[in-house]
Amino acid sequence: MKVTRVIFEKTGQTKALAVCSVVIENSLKLKHIRLYRNQEGKYYLIFPSIQDVSQQIQRDNPNLVIKCIEREDSRKKWDEFYIPLKSDFYSYLLSTVLEGYKLYIEESRRVFLP
Repeated sequence: MKVTRVIFEKTGQTKALAVCSVVIENSLKLKHIRLYRNQEGKYYLIFPSIQDVSQQIQRDNPNLVIKCIEREDSRKKWDEFYIPLKSDFYSYLLSTVLEGYKLYIEESRRVFLP
């Protein structure tokens, strides 16, 4: 799968270096991907997620009976909407976003066409 476009958005009130959408083969748009850098200077991506999605579905649909899985601990679980399944694709995605991010910072280019 080939990334055909990366679209950068304003980050707003977040610690992310960048927020972007990635278009794959001009057919699928993945929105709200965030780019971060850790304390060691290594870059990584965070994909959209929501806490305890099954409980949110129950709250939004009170007339629907849903058996939610009970968590053994009290911590909330984060469910990502989509994630890369292969490490080589994640690496490719990260390097493509980084390439576009550099142009976004240096030249204010919001759209990157790899």
